[in-house]
Amino acid sequence: KELIRYMGRELDVSYSYKNIHDMSAALLYCLQSKGIKCGDHVAYVSSLSPYSIAAVLCCIYGGFVFVPIDPSLSPEQICEFINNSDCSAVISNAELYEKVSDADSIILLEENSKNEASEEISYCQEEIETMAIIFSAGTTGTPKMVMVGYSQQYTATQIQQCVWNDRMRYLFCFPIFHISGYSTFLGNLINGGCFGMVEKVDSENLQIGFASFKPILFGMVPQVYDAFKGKIEQRLNSRIIKTMMKTCGSIRAKTDLNLGKVIFKKVNKLAFGGDLLMTGSGGGLLDKDTYKFFYDLGYEWVNIYASTELNIPISTTFLGQNYPYCSVGKADSFKNIDIRIHSPDKNGSGEIYVRSDISMLGYYKDTKATKEAYNGQYFKTGDIGFIDKKGYLRITGRAKESILLKTGEKISPEGLEKDISKFLSADFAVCGIPNSDNYDNIYLFIAGSPLPEH
Repeated sequence: KELIRYMGRELDVSYSYKNIHDMSAALLYCLQSKGIKCGDHVAYVSSLSPYSIAAVLCCIYGGFVFVPIDPSLSPEQICEFINNSDCSAVISNAELYEKVSDADSIILLEENSKNEASEEISYCQEEIETMAIIFSAGTTGTPKMVMVGYSQQYTATQIQQCVWNDRMRYLFCFPIFHISGYSTFLGNLINGGCFGMVEKVDSENLQIGFASFKPILFGMVPQVYDAFKGKIEQRLNSRIIKTMMKTCGSIRAKTDLNLGKVIFKKVNKLAFGGDLLMTGSGGGLLDKDTYKFFYDLGYEWVNIYASTELNIPISTTFLGQNYPYCSVGKADSFKNIDIRIHSPDKNGSGEIYVRSDISMLGYYKDTKATKEAYNGQYFKTGDIGFIDKKGYLRITGRAKESILLKTGEKISPEGLEKDISKFLSADFAVCGIPNSDNYDNIYLFIAGSPLPEH
């Protein structure tokens, strides 16, 4: 059975479940031959590809703790992440070798994932609690190392099965070093799904992926959908078509009758392959005009609320659910997850606290930060929101000082200040100021300089 379809400008390769298993077993043999054993930490530094999936499964087979690291980081940052997470080995590729060359034990994917696995390999029989360590912050500052547990990840997989159907064809673009990529991959894999991957996540390769793979499910950060909207609008630049879209959206909102799905079927085929059923967004709220555009065209949209510490999802909307635009689903959607508003103001708004069976095991080597992250059993998300009269959770802002970029990534002001201080000797401060698109503009305030007008 096909597990992965890997596509690009001059690339179209199919990998079966057995192919990926054999690649994983070959990697396992290489690691075990270098003395890596159950419970050891193994870093993965490479871009998303079928090798990523083989590396994840290899670590599960061997009982290794999987530590994915963003390959776009500098060699110094990668080295720091590897050392801080106590990795005994690194899986990478020849292209990135210079970035990881200081590591004690390096496994190159091109050389070691195609070898025949020896009968000497052994699958871990021990009970290992920690499955992975995912870094929670952006590319600056001191990221926290979130420990993902086996039990918690399995429960997250069961919850995800309630959101999307079994055996989905999923065009998979989220990076494996984010919880969005790591967790949804495991969820779709265990539920018997099939993945499409593109050689590079850009407009040309995504178009190839949609046309060749014809996915049912696709998820990405909001800015990608903004780009799709712009390109589709160029082809639908007609007053009659715009009126038809608006009419379809109005009828759908009032009656749940989705005429756009039928009337604009050709648009779906040209833009997304023709079979796309469900689109999802995470890492930030989708622009309202973009949401309305796809809603009027007939797409099923899912808003997902998640975090590295609480896995995916915390809450979510569902297929066929006629929910308010700015909602991330009903607060009581899952029995495993309890969402509360802490110290609500007169409008019911306050910090979102979550008690969850899929919450992290804690921050690696940081018991103080782990303790401070919770109020009893409830994780303090740092997000501000309220639960409306119909039970929908709405997120309105952030209590924490992190800066939210349009990519959905959060970065720390302290980290930016540390980098800027290398070439700026004046007294200064960095902060993020929310804009009308629900993201932050980054401002640099220098002592003695006038405040910006906007």
